[in-house]
Amino acid sequence: MARTTRRIARGAAPLVLLTAVLTGCTTTTTTGGEKRSEVPDEPSSVGARDSGCALPVSFDLEAGWQARATDAASAPVDSQRVAFSLVCELDGSAAGHAGRMRVWTAPVAGRTPEQALRGFVGEVTLRLKQESYAPFRAGALAAVEARFSESPGPAGGGETAARAFVVGAADGLVIVQLGGLGGGEDPRMLPAYEQIKKSVRAGKG
Repeated sequence: MARTTRRIARGAAPLVLLTAVLTGCTTTTTTGGEKRSEVPDEPSSVGARDSGCALPVSFDLEAGWQARATDAASAPVDSQRVAFSLVCELDGSAAGHAGRMRVWTAPVAGRTPEQALRGFVGEVTLRLKQESYAPFRAGALAAVEARFSESPGPAGGGETAARAFVVGAADGLVIVQLGGLGGGEDPRMLPAYEQIKKSVRAGKG
């Protein structure tokens, strides 16, 4: 009987490893040996200093999305042509999305949110074809959403659509961008984008 028990114990480790590979779970081990998932399995709030990205506003992310702070050293090269500062990237790969959303900030500098957003759209597009702007309220904050498209480039391809919205907060302007900078929006990411738009609010947390 003891010999049978040892065989089962030896076979358990490969079975656990196979289960982890098939489920695709990412785990970390704490000093106490406890394992936990790195990816939020429930909606989370972004904006506070301990949330992954410190922002002048806060908003809610869908489950499976992660916020990662960026700076001048880690920002993509294509962001350098934009006057706004890229401060945060929202990664949905754990939720099954290949793309990301970007969060930008800038001082108000005497501009209305729409004026700032129009300037932003002009900077993130190379062949702007169409654009439209619609104001909305983000709680007590004034906000504007842009929907825009770019014509195909010299290499061909189709027209690309994108959207972004800006919120004017006391500490500055915040833009959340879906698509643009050479890439179109992924319709599968729209629910996460709309969740951010619906939940954005003043304050940090």
